[in-house]
Amino acid sequence: MRKLVVEPLETKFISRLAIFFLLFFVAVTVSTLLRMAGNASGAALLGIMMYLIFASVIGALLLFSLRRLRAREKAAAMLASSSGIENGTITFPEELEFEYGRLILGERPAKEFRAEGKGKGRSIPFMNGEFRLLITPEGEGFASFPAVKILSRPYEGVMLLFMTSEGRVVCRKSLSIPTSEGSLHLDLEGMGRTLRGRIYSTPEKTEKIRVLLGIPEWGGMEVRVAGGAIREFRYSMLPDEKTVIYAPYGALSLSGIARKLERKGVVLGHGEFLIRFTVEGHLKKRYSSRESFKVLMGENEWGI
Repeated sequence: MRKLVVEPLETKFISRLAIFFLLFFVAVTVSTLLRMAGNASGAALLGIMMYLIFASVIGALLLFSLRRLRAREKAAAMLASSSGIENGTITFPEELEFEYGRLILGERPAKEFRAEGKGKGRSIPFMNGEFRLLITPEGEGFASFPAVKILSRPYEGVMLLFMTSEGRVVCRKSLSIPTSEGSLHLDLEGMGRTLRGRIYSTPEKTEKIRVLLGIPEWGGMEVRVAGGAIREFRYSMLPDEKTVIYAPYGALSLSGIARKLERKGVVLGHGEFLIRFTVEGHLKKRYSSRESFKVLMGENEWGI
C-alpha cells in the first residue's frame, strides 16, 4: 500500500508572487519617501507615512492569509508523514474525528463530498470500494473516490482518497474497421487488472491508428492508450497496489491528481468503459468502431 500527497503548485506560485510584489512595493515606497524627505512639506510627509502604514497593514493581512492557506495545505503532508499503514489499516498520530463517504470531481458542482457517516478513532481500515477516474492530457475529466474527510485540528479539511488494486478486466472482443484499402482489426482480452490489445490489418501496413478509452456517462472525453505503429498494447485499468491520496479539500483538482500519478492522461477504476478504435484513411477519411467492457471488483467492503 502506498501514500501520495497532492500539493497544488498554483498556490505556491501565487504565494511567492504576492510576496515578491509586496516587497517590491515597500522598497519603491521607502525609496520615494527618502527622496522627498528634504523637500516635502510636513503635511505631504504625513500623508505618505499614513499611506505607507495602510499599505503595510494590507500587506500583513495578505501574508497572514497566505500563511494560513499554506498551513492548511501542509496539513495533508503532515498527516501523510505521521500516519502508519499496515495490514490494510491506516493509523493516525492521534484520535481524530472524520466523515466518510464519496468524493466527486468534475461534475456540477465541480467538487462535492457526499458524506455517508461519521466516526472517531486513531485508525481506519482501507476503504476497499469501487472508484472511477478519467483525466485527459489537458487536465479535464471526472472522478469518483471512496473518501474520508478529517474534521479535527490540526488536520481539518484533509481528504483521504482511496484507490484499490482489487478487480479484474472482463473483456474478450474483436473490433473491425473496413477501410478503402482492406480492413483493420483489434482483438481485446482482459488479463487480471490489464486490458490487452492486438492490432492487425489486411493488407498489413502502418496506418494512422488510435485506440481511445472513455466512460459512457462521461461522454466526449477520451484518453489515447495506443496508436501509431504500435501493434500490441497492455493498459492497466487499476493501480499496481492499493493507494491512499492525501490532499487538502480546498486545493483538490484533477490536474493535481494526474500530476501526482505522473500521467498526462489516465483512465482507471471499476464499472463500464468504452473503447474506440479509429483509423484515418485515404483523403483523411476517418473510420471507427467502438465497444464496451467492464472492470469488476467483486465484494465492495468499506469496513468503517
